[in-house]
Amino acid sequence: MENYNREAEEKAKEILEKVLKSGDFAELAREHSDCPSKDKGGDLDWFSRGMMVPEFEKAAFALGKDEITQELVKTPFGYHIIKKTDERTIEKEGKETEEIRASHILVKTKSERDYLAPEAQETWKNTGLS
Repeated sequence: MENYNREAEEKAKEILEKVLKSGDFAELAREHSDCPSKDKGGDLDWFSRGMMVPEFEKAAFALGKDEITQELVKTPFGYHIIKKTDERTIEKEGKETEEIRASHILVKTKSERDYLAPEAQETWKNTGLS
C-alpha cells in the first residue's frame, strides 16, 4: 500500500507539472483523473462550504477564479489538482451563500479500508463512520 501511494503521489506531481505548463486542464483531467468527473473535464459543478472534505474545500475556496492549486491537495481519496472556474453568491434558505464551481484531477490512493472484504466494507458503511 505504501508503494502504491508513493507512486500515486509521484504520478500526481507529474500531472501537476503538465497542468501548470500546458494550461489545458480539462484535457489533462480526461486523460489522467481517477474520478468519474473526468468525462466532463474534471468539472464538479457548483458547491458550497460543507459539501466537500475539509482539505479539498479549504484549497478550492482559497483559489481565485481560473486559478489552479500550485501544490497537490491530499485528502482521504488521494491527491487532487484543483481549478476554480467560477464563483457566485446565491440566496439559500434566506441567507447569502458563497458557491464555487471547480474542476479537479484526482489520483487515487489506497487505505486499509480498500483491502477489506466486501462484507466487511458493508459493515463499515453501516456503522455510519465512513
